[in-house]
Amino acid sequence: MKPERIGALLSVLCLSIAILPLYPQEQPWPAVPKLLCGHELIYRGTIEESTNDQGVIYQHKYLMETRLFVYEVTPEGFRIALLTKVTRQEDQSKNAPTARLELVRLTPEGKLVPERQTSLAVSLDGPTTLEIGFALEVPAGGLRREQTWTLAEPDRPPRTCRVLGLDTVQQVSCIKIQCLQQSEDWEQPRADQSAWRRQETVWLSTRYGLAQRVERIIERRTPAREEPTWRLTTRYELDSTLRFEGPFFEDLRREVQQAAAFQEKLDELLPEVGRVGSKPFENLLARLDQHMQRTPGTPYRAALVQIRQQLEAARRGQTPVRPGDSALPRTLTVGRPAPEFVLTDLTSGKVYSIRKWRGQVVLLCFYLPGAVTADDVLPFAQTLAQAKDPPVVVVGMAMSDEATVVHKLQMRYSLSFPQLAARGLRHSYAVDATPRFVIVDAEGIVRAIHTGWGPDIPVLLTRDLRSSQKPMPSVIRAVR
Repeated sequence: MKPERIGALLSVLCLSIAILPLYPQEQPWPAVPKLLCGHELIYRGTIEESTNDQGVIYQHKYLMETRLFVYEVTPEGFRIALLTKVTRQEDQSKNAPTARLELVRLTPEGKLVPERQTSLAVSLDGPTTLEIGFALEVPAGGLRREQTWTLAEPDRPPRTCRVLGLDTVQQVSCIKIQCLQQSEDWEQPRADQSAWRRQETVWLSTRYGLAQRVERIIERRTPAREEPTWRLTTRYELDSTLRFEGPFFEDLRREVQQAAAFQEKLDELLPEVGRVGSKPFENLLARLDQHMQRTPGTPYRAALVQIRQQLEAARRGQTPVRPGDSALPRTLTVGRPAPEFVLTDLTSGKVYSIRKWRGQVVLLCFYLPGAVTADDVLPFAQTLAQAKDPPVVVVGMAMSDEATVVHKLQMRYSLSFPQLAARGLRHSYAVDATPRFVIVDAEGIVRAIHTGWGPDIPVLLTRDLRSSQKPMPSVIRAVR
């Protein structure tokens, strides 16, 4: 190369090095929550659930609304009332939505911490009743393109998050983040256990430090299957923002704090259902009614209505099931087909579908492991399972995933029938209280429903099991 050519190249190189500092590295994007006392953010969207496994195919669509109300700001973060309402789309005119309210604290890092001992984890089994995906814990110092970090969750694998870049949603500048969490065996299917995967995309608003949009896909795969057999897709966006002051703010704060106080008192009493009688629940019910009559209603009144339903059940001596991680539709009706399900046996790990027992009369016994009534219900169910007149298939439907407790009950009473993890059927089988008995005939039609326990229940169940051996009258079949 000629000397003059080399000199020219060196000149260009030196000029480039001199100019380089004029173009600094991309600055980190701020991602901390920025809220004020009285702020209310409202998210609205949909949840779609579908199953395709062993001939069981169903699809459900739900409407979801989540309200976030800041009722106090402290140096440690924001104290927030979080209300989520979920209802199946086709049932919105007939049934009240499932409503769950929790008081939480939002830290400066974007982490949500419950004010009481309860789980805020996103459900992996059905539509969650408390949506928390709008908040995402992020590293201090802002976010950069392609930055990654992990988030720990109790009893689950870590969740890995990665910054994809900047994006715009509803003309709002956002940081687009993708998160992945999955069971260890998701990439390598096994024949002896289920696997799951959770994929989430969050558009984090640079204005509020909370999500402008959230899209989440949770998939499950039953044992020995290579393709997902169940999928839950959640999509929602920030619909509106308000800020309340003066009397309006006080009305909202009073409502959410009263709802939390009533729920706390109810939780203290629930373990005593059947022991303390109806009086404590009647007193609490009277106080709740007094509050609802004397104070103006707010959008958070739905939580009080839900608590009132639980109190009514407890007053009757039943064990109400609180809204937990799932919010499936209420479709259980005598004379109509029993809602489909695919559930795992808590003791054997086998997977069962209700279609397995088509051609036989089935008694589904919903119970809460650890409840006082379980010690009466399970031995009685075992006598039915062993009886030949009337012939019946008995299935235990545990409203809890406490496999250890269920196994102990199975051993104590020598139970020979399956013990399925049925918590996800809370709403499709309308299990507001336990015990609850559902009789399904040989054609898969619901023939009888009984809730509670007392001297009359065994008599009623035996009577209805006998009548369910016969075909359903045509007049009833015509209207279903």
